[in-house]
Amino acid sequence: MKRVLLLPLVLCLTVVSCSRGFVFKAFNNSGEDLVVISYNGKLVPHEFAVAAGASVDVPFPTRLGIKHPSGEWRYDLVRADQRYHYTRVGGLRVQDVQIEADGSIYLLSPKSKQAVQQFPTQPEGYPIRPR
Repeated sequence: MKRVLLLPLVLCLTVVSCSRGFVFKAFNNSGEDLVVISYNGKLVPHEFAVAAGASVDVPFPTRLGIKHPSGEWRYDLVRADQRYHYTRVGGLRVQDVQIEADGSIYLLSPKSKQAVQQFPTQPEGYPIRPR
């Protein structure tokens, strides 16, 4: 009987862990509250508020914008190599980034716990700057 109940549970966990998403964990080091706008594959915008000094998970966008008190920054995205990614429980892939006061987005070391003052070596294309 235990085997019969355990099999569906194992199958369910396997299926869930195989469905992988990808997010930015965005640390707001701008000194102001921001709204990160992530556009999905159909260019539908989804907004994520992030207070100054806080972080928010943002689904990896096809296009990215950030609303700030003086307007909006828009970005051309650059994918980083996998050295900057890590995987959370359930298969969710994460890339930690930090947003600065001038709108620049820097890659952080994987599993960062907070905004940093000194950035790791940035790969080609980083930091991303607003257009």
